[in-house]
Amino acid sequence: MKKLIILTVLLNLILGIVFADENESKDNQASFLLVSTLLMNHGLNKNFDIIKKESINLSDSQKVILYNMNEDKLGLPLALNILVGLGLGSAVQGDIAGSVVGLLGDLTGCIFLLGYYVKIMQITSDYSSDLSKANTFEDIEKAEKKQSKKINDALSIITTSAVILSVTRVFQIIKPIIYSSSYNNKLKQALYSNYFSFDVLPSFDFDGNAKLTLAMSYKF
Repeated sequence: MKKLIILTVLLNLILGIVFADENESKDNQASFLLVSTLLMNHGLNKNFDIIKKESINLSDSQKVILYNMNEDKLGLPLALNILVGLGLGSAVQGDIAGSVVGLLGDLTGCIFLLGYYVKIMQITSDYSSDLSKANTFEDIEKAEKKQSKKINDALSIITTSAVILSVTRVFQIIKPIIYSSSYNNKLKQALYSNYFSFDVLPSFDFDGNAKLTLAMSYKF
């Protein structure tokens, strides 16, 4: 009788595993496809909760594949922000805030730089005109003082331009690093979320009696 009970429990367990594997396989494939779709086009932030829920059905190898496919690669965005600027690298990352700040900062700096160029052209033209009209040494001296004041104004413009462009470029170097680290950590949280699972398993006491035991496992 005892052997019959044990055989019955083992048979039920094997059948449960077979059918469970089929159902898990279907759920697994569906979840893998869904998570892959949700992660496209930087969809992690808006689909975080769904991805976290569906990732429970994924195998470790599938999680590794999804992470390697969707992790934020720092090289290209950082290179674009350093060499090109205009927040282009941040735009490639999907970092809207970094892209906007980089674009506005570089454009503002370039506008001040253009203003400096226009100011220098105006100073040169005015100085030549004043010299052509000068009849005395005092007139020449006035023209030189006038030019000196305008040059100081132009220097303040170029200084402002240099500061804006420098600060913006430093920002564009740091921001992709911060964004990449934050994004990849969040991707790990979504794919490797902690959860508990409960299973009913057969076991035997010290007298050899078969029984079912509720087991709890913690996966991460």
